[in-house]
Amino acid sequence: MGIEAAAALRRRGRQVTLVHLMDRLIARQLDAVAARALLASLTERGIDCRLNTTLARIDVDSVLSSQGERLPATRVVIAIAVAPEAGLAQAAGLRCQRGVIADGQLRTPDAAISAVGECCEIDGNTFGLLAPCLAQAEVWRSGGRDYYLCGGFLTNGRWHVA
Repeated sequence: MGIEAAAALRRRGRQVTLVHLMDRLIARQLDAVAARALLASLTERGIDCRLNTTLARIDVDSVLSSQGERLPATRVVIAIAVAPEAGLAQAAGLRCQRGVIADGQLRTPDAAISAVGECCEIDGNTFGLLAPCLAQAEVWRSGGRDYYLCGGFLTNGRWHVA
């Protein structure tokens, strides 16, 4: 959402600085190569990207970065990514890493529990996007008869940074 908002503001002629906590953009969904390509695309569009940075303070006409840099700002858009909350699953004895470990049919080792949505981890991948979560719901609904998630990657998830 934050990247899409930044791109939309830039298309409207605004100066945009994207401040991002991680060392690469959309780190949960993109590998390093794809993240570099996205960064290059945004930079080519005139969006100033600051990685490994957070905001320490928001003032009336600027923001202060965690590196102590003051960035002019007339508007601040805050978009915060989701992170899996696996505490309940851990308390139930399920195996968790980045999320609740499940197979391609969303099954956990406990036959009575399926993992679906942003808390689900398949083949080391978690999904913070709506399209993969909707596809997971279809797998779950069909009981794994009609669908199977192969390698944790779904073909109907699309990035829209126009």
